[in-house]
Amino acid sequence: MAKELGVHLEVAYPMIPGVNDSAGEMAPLFHWILENLGSGTPLHLFRFSPSYRLSHLRRESLATMRRERAAALRAGLKYVYFGGTLSPEEQNTHCPRCGALLVSRVAEETAEKIYVRKEEMSRFCPSYSDVKVLLKDGRCPSCGEAIGIRFA
Repeated sequence: MAKELGVHLEVAYPMIPGVNDSAGEMAPLFHWILENLGSGTPLHLFRFSPSYRLSHLRRESLATMRRERAAALRAGLKYVYFGGTLSPEEQNTHCPRCGALLVSRVAEETAEKIYVRKEEMSRFCPSYSDVKVLLKDGRCPSCGEAIGIRFA
């Protein structure tokens, strides 16, 4: 419905080791996003960290996250990012056509409160990103590919 109404939509998927992080679980998700939302829909793969009722599970490995990110890109998704990690490369946006860096997000850890536009965002978020947009009129500055990213 959001797609039909032209509302910007992003998908967040928490990757939980041994629960929903296998190729058999992830591939259908990638294909569903492609078929129902489109290849330009951003997918955020969130790294699971054990706590509360799931404290018996291990933390999701970056190797598994990278494997599934590569699978999502091979399946045809254009924008696949990591959440819950400071891994810089998986936070940036690259042109799906030529690979040029389009949006740089440099994450930093902090023990302080995190603020966005002078409003408290979260006391539990361990990182924030310094964002630099390198697009030119909504296009890749290297090859001219139209990039469907919206900025406030």
